Amino acid sequence: MKLEITAEPATDGVRSEVQVAFDASPWQRAKTDTSGGRVDAVECLNGAVFYRVRANGEPVAFFVVRIDEGNGRKEARITLAHGRAGFDLVAVVMPIIEAMFSACDSISLQTRRAGLVKKLHAAGYATAAVTLRKELK
Repeated sequence: MKLEITAEPATDGVRSEVQVAFDASPWQRAKTDTSGGRVDAVECLNGAVFYRVRANGEPVAFFVVRIDEGNGRKEARITLAHGRAGFDLVAVVMPIIEAMFSACDSISLQTRRAGLVKKLHAAGYATAAVTLRKELK
């Protein structure tokens, strides 16, 4: 399998693709939103870079990374990731993403998906924080 990851500009087409993937249905939004409804997925493109993953020339996934800097440290923060493939995207693509951002001190992401948390723990990721939220209105 030939895997290729390329950066793409955040065009209107890309913004539409992100909106459809994350915000088009209430079910999908509830499954993936970590902001409590404060942020739409398209907003996660702001200040970040959109990457397309292709397997044998066919698009199978995309992810968005923002570099956060402070106190002399750099963190690659995956703000969005989406895809479907005939192989385990986490097992195959995450090591490539880690290599792409090896100049950073760390890489992080937020997720609501318990299965993804389990896979990432197995790949050496640690839980860095837990977000607790109580709706008041």
